[in-house]
Amino acid sequence: MMFCPLGEGAAAGKGLRSAENVAANAAKLKNIKECIKVARTLTEAVGSPEARAIVNDVLKGNRPLSDLKPEQAKAAAEFFKEIAKSTKGKLSEAASKFNQLRADFLEGKTTEVPGALPDYIKRHGLPNQ
Repeated sequence: MMFCPLGEGAAAGKGLRSAENVAANAAKLKNIKECIKVARTLTEAVGSPEARAIVNDVLKGNRPLSDLKPEQAKAAAEFFKEIAKSTKGKLSEAASKFNQLRADFLEGKTTEVPGALPDYIKRHGLPNQ
């Protein structure tokens, strides 16, 4: 789960008065582009919305991991590893660990079904802020 600064980007192209503002706003736009890219990557990584739905069902424990093709599971695991590295916001530590668990589960490194983030937080005693 990645929290993106989309609200900040709305002003990125308005009222540019100095080189500092231009640089700061360019950085915001770059972050927004990265967020948008990441948000679409799971579907792209696994090849289709249908495969993405299977990944989500597997991660919730509603379907077995064997319902995914090995290359889909590997691609989804790589996606969640990247998300784990880039989570932001007040629950970033929990979200990072949760996404790493998703990757580990898809790679067969753990049998713990990730479920949803709030459930993960309750299971692991992490602060729910």
